[in-house]
Order: sequence, then structure tokens, then C-alpha cells
Amino acid sequence: MKNFILSVSLLSLLFVFAQPVKSQEKPATKLFYTELGGPGVLMSANFDSRFKPDERLGFGYRVGFTPIIGTSGDLFPMVGISFGYAF
Repeated sequence: MKNFILSVSLLSLLFVFAQPVKSQEKPATKLFYTELGGPGVLMSANFDSRFKPDERLGFGYRVGFTPIIGTSGDLFPMVGISFGYAF
């Protein structure tokens, strides 16, 4: 099992690419991302943004959605909201 996890981890490094940032481009201030098997267990979708639209750092918020499956098989949508400061 350890060999399998190590192999998957090393293979995932093959798909990591860095993108150069041009000095004249504005940095992104809004971010949407999804996760499979992360903190939301099944999947989660998140939107992250700063309160000041032209700044990457400072106070911001994140809104997330994840479906939770109950013991009876019912699906419960969960929405989370968090506030933070990026420095």
C-alpha cells in the first residue's frame, strides 16, 4: 500500500506545471476551485475572493458547497462561509 501511495504521489508530480506571470498582467483576485476526496469527502466547490477588487492580499471571503450523504442515503447540501486575511 505504501508503494502504491508513493507511486501515485510521484506520478502526480509529472502533471505540475508552472506558468510565467507577465509583469503587466493584473493578478487574479477571484478564484474558483473544486476538490475530489478533500475536506468535503465526496467533492466540494469553492469560490474565493478579496473585498478590495484590485488587491491579492488583505481581507477576503470564501464560500464553499459540498454534498453530504446521510446514513439513510439522503443527500444534504452543505454551504460554508469563511472570512480571512491573506498576507
